[in-house]
Amino acid sequence: IFSKDNKVVLNPSKDYVIQEGDKLIVVAEDDDLIKFTGNTEPTKHFTSEINIQQESNDNLMVLGWSKFGKDILTNYNSFNKKKSTIHIVYDNKYLPTNSDIITTYTDENVVFHNLDKSNNNLVNFINEHKINSVLILPYNDNLSQEECDALTLLNMIELNSFNRKNPNQKIRVIAYLLDSAKVDLAAFTETEELIVSDNLSALIVAQYAENPKLLPVFEDIFDAGGTAINLEPIENIIGSEAGSILFSDLVYAGVYAGKSILGVYKDMINDHSSGIMINPPKTEIIQVSKGDKVITIC
Repeated sequence: IFSKDNKVVLNPSKDYVIQEGDKLIVVAEDDDLIKFTGNTEPTKHFTSEINIQQESNDNLMVLGWSKFGKDILTNYNSFNKKKSTIHIVYDNKYLPTNSDIITTYTDENVVFHNLDKSNNNLVNFINEHKINSVLILPYNDNLSQEECDALTLLNMIELNSFNRKNPNQKIRVIAYLLDSAKVDLAAFTETEELIVSDNLSALIVAQYAENPKLLPVFEDIFDAGGTAINLEPIENIIGSEAGSILFSDLVYAGVYAGKSILGVYKDMINDHSSGIMINPPKTEIIQVSKGDKVITIC
């Protein structure tokens, strides 16, 4: 809700009463597709039993470092409820001369490692510390954009080789590229989680330019202390129910679980993006199976 007194209320309570002058914050393909088609009652009700999602240990390695990395960790730690150890692996020769970034960043769950490749390598480090997620960051305090992205691509190749040789020990790789023109060069690896800074900035600026009032919505979503977009097991919403379900019924059930449901995520194994359904028609029948997740705001 964008309230009449100009406050953003994401994931409002089911008891919130919409006032005259309030505006709705909606997800749609385009604003001219937003139409009110009347109120409908759910065709099916689900039990209120909620399965608590067990938090898994995410042994994170950050490969590369810069001042930007400090900002990322500050925000990441706000979500890191279990305070699991984060390993920062860097090569000193890519940092600025007399860099004090590492000595000035202190956090009990963050450990820095100067990886000397003459006596160690990434594979050994991954195995020794049981790493299951890697975030590749550019050394953009000292290197040019081209040098940063070239180094990122080399790291992606090395980690891709590890995943191919260790299919039962695959690690999740998130790579941060500075230049979107390099995306095609990254296509030969299996890294599907690419963050491209100029593309991301352009998308947000475009939406903000079209509607400046969206700015506090983005600020709330990206702020670690505010509302967040989450993926969670569909069982958290509908219990152990499986089979066919109207998307409108799923959204309705989400309201009683205290969550606003944006869509559904079905793991397609080799093509994650094809399994994402954001804002499907409310009349669409979703085939629910174990392992599916819902995309929520809460």
